[in-house]
Amino acid sequence: MPDSPLPVDRKTGLDRRPSRYHPALVALHWLTAVAIGLAIATGKLSLERGAGSPADRYVLLGGHMILGMMILGLTVARLLVRTLTRKPPPARTGSLTLDTLAAITHYSLYAAMLLMAASGLATAITAGYPAIVFGDASGPLPDTSQLLPRVVHGVLSWVLIVLIVLHLCGALYHHVVRNDGLLKRMWFRSTPG
Repeated sequence: MPDSPLPVDRKTGLDRRPSRYHPALVALHWLTAVAIGLAIATGKLSLERGAGSPADRYVLLGGHMILGMMILGLTVARLLVRTLTRKPPPARTGSLTLDTLAAITHYSLYAAMLLMAASGLATAITAGYPAIVFGDASGPLPDTSQLLPRVVHGVLSWVLIVLIVLHLCGALYHHVVRNDGLLKRMWFRSTPG
C-alpha cells in the first residue's frame, strides 16, 4: 500500500502528521498484545499439551475462546481507529529491505489475527464447543486434532508467533540500534508537571 501524499502545512511547508499514534490506537494495541499473549499461553502451553484435569480444560478452553473473540473485536476496532485517525509518518530504517519487511510484517499480523479468530471460531462451531464449554460441561471434549479449521488454527498460531517475534525484533532494532524513539509513538503522552 503506497504512502499517501504528505499532509503539508501550506504556510510553513512542514509535515502536519502527528509524531505519535492516536491514544485509542495505543490502548487497543497494548490490550491486543496482552490478549494475544494470554491466548497463546492458554492454547500452546496448556490446551495443546493436555495439561490439567478435565474441569481445568473446560475453564482454559472457555477462557481461550473468550480471548479469541476479544482479539477479533480489538483487531476490528484497531483497523477502524487506524483508518479514521491521523498516523505518524512510516518509520524508516534506511534499508529498503527492512522497511519492506516491516510493512509486510504489520499487514501480516492483522491478517493472521483475523484468520486465527476465524479458524478458532470455525473449530469451536464444528466441534460444538460453545454448548459444551458454556453449557453442559460434564462430557469429554471432542477430539478436534483432525478437523481442517483446527489444523489451520494450529499452523496459524506458529505463523502468528513468528510475526510477533519479527515485530519485537523490529521494535528493539529501532530502540537499541537506531535509538530513534520509535517506541514513544506507540505509548501515551506523559502529562506535563
